[in-house]
Amino acid sequence: MAVTEPFELGIMKIGGETILIEEITVSPSMTVDERYTSDSHIPKEIILGKKKIEWTVKRAFDGNKLSQYYEDGMVFEMILYNNDTDPVTPVMKLDGCIIEKDTFGPLNGDKTVAQELSGRAATRTLL
Repeated sequence: MAVTEPFELGIMKIGGETILIEEITVSPSMTVDERYTSDSHIPKEIILGKKKIEWTVKRAFDGNKLSQYYEDGMVFEMILYNNDTDPVTPVMKLDGCIIEKDTFGPLNGDKTVAQELSGRAATRTLL
């Protein structure tokens, strides 16, 4: 995939369509519990719990396509690319994505309107 105009943005693909984004953060996390014995303050073992993958996109240059995904409750897959390499290389694939928040604002006429989309993914694969 060749990028023809200069910009400092990220690239994601959804359904084969390239979408330019200003910023994306992917935050996988896991609940962790400790098991103790009755006479100890030191955990006997660490127990891994549920995993979750949250993501946030700031300003997608997509003609509001992702906002429509939010409205429709669409589940999708996205592939994230490193735009600082030549050729552009895939970094991560997120499956089972759904958008849970679509924020625009402030709408005050002083500056460009900010957009922030946040959601969750069922799985991630590092590429």
